[in-house]
Amino acid sequence: MVNPTTVHKIKPSLNDMVYCANCGEAMVNNGERYYCPNNYLHSGAECPTKPVDTDHLRNTVVSKLVNRMATDDNIQAVTDGIKATTAANADLQRQRMEQAEAAIADAKAKKPAYLRLVEHGEMTYQDVAADIDTLDQATAGLAFESLIARTEMEKIDFISDEQGIRDTFTSMETWLNGDNANDVQELLDLMVQKITVDYDFLRIVYHVPMPTDEHPEGITEDLVQLPPSIYA
Repeated sequence: MVNPTTVHKIKPSLNDMVYCANCGEAMVNNGERYYCPNNYLHSGAECPTKPVDTDHLRNTVVSKLVNRMATDDNIQAVTDGIKATTAANADLQRQRMEQAEAAIADAKAKKPAYLRLVEHGEMTYQDVAADIDTLDQATAGLAFESLIARTEMEKIDFISDEQGIRDTFTSMETWLNGDNANDVQELLDLMVQKITVDYDFLRIVYHVPMPTDEHPEGITEDLVQLPPSIYA
């Protein structure tokens, strides 16, 4: 049995979000740092963007995001933004689940009719076996379809739940200690669209507008100065 104190906790990932501000290439994460593939050390090209320490970059982005969510008004505004962003998909998944459930009910209703034909001697079981098997397979497939849609709806319910968001944004530790890695990753993916890294700053582009005192309607990006220690 694995000692739980020795298990490596999964941390939120910025993969597929981080780009070089100078040449536009997706930055590569080798575990320890993000680097631009066009940097002269890696390709002989002349892109000046330096490698950035993975943990420092993640902590900087998460710290800015948590600070943006530090007030009740901001959490409420972002929750409303998330609900607006996910509403269409929530409706689609609900329809998908309802259609699958209706088809399951229809398939289950047909099966007794075949069995009654056998009971009344009008057909043998061998005569209806193929049809019953087809109904059973269809029901199983529809049940799986319903399960997928229900799972997606539950995921949407979580990421648009105000109390859940409030709990997640309680502190930096909630994001960084790996206890709720999957929940944190879902919120991070939903809220952050893109991160661009330059020589001494990074730009965080948001999917959901972040309210500020100066812009109650929300801002779509933040420019963050990077300390020298962030560069690997």
